[in-house]
Amino acid sequence: MVLGVQCTLIEKVTSINITYYPEESVIRTMQRLVLYAMLRYFLGFLLYGRFDIRVLLQVNTATFFDNLSKSRYKDFTEAFQDILIRGFDKYFKYNMSRC
Repeated sequence: MVLGVQCTLIEKVTSINITYYPEESVIRTMQRLVLYAMLRYFLGFLLYGRFDIRVLLQVNTATFFDNLSKSRYKDFTEAFQDILIRGFDKYFKYNMSRC
């Protein structure tokens, strides 16, 4: 689900960190990624009435934010514009490979 060919989340986050955020620690990148994922996952539950991990996938980003902006939770769209987590949707892709 998280971008990368590695098997574990920490390995994937380390790879993302080295490539995109070399100036910060791996733990900080992990915190930002988890914050983004939990916020979107929880809001997905509020919008759709069920927990579905596929709400995190980048292919569902436009639909998710369109639905969010039309809901009573529309104020949360501002949270995703925060520099801390802006653009983190690009790290969530569907991956068929299994370790």
